[in-house]
Amino acid sequence: MPMKKITEIDIELYTIEELESLGYTYSYGPEIAPDSDHSQRTCYDQVVLTNHLKDAIATLNPDIPTTAQEDAVKQVMQASHRKG
Repeated sequence: MPMKKITEIDIELYTIEELESLGYTYSYGPEIAPDSDHSQRTCYDQVVLTNHLKDAIATLNPDIPTTAQEDAVKQVMQASHRKG
């Protein structure tokens, strides 16, 4: 019996399930789109949800200065914009 091919959607669904099992919340892209009722991004090119990132850094590092938290956000954003 031939093996079933693994498709991109299979990998995506598996990954979503795994992340949810670790406590992450899944949001369907169109639900958080710039033109949606619950927009969480300013444009479709925005990959990093900046407000979520800021909240996570503050929650995980409550004892570091605000300037260090802001620097961490800047570093992640710079890394997310690098190409190549």
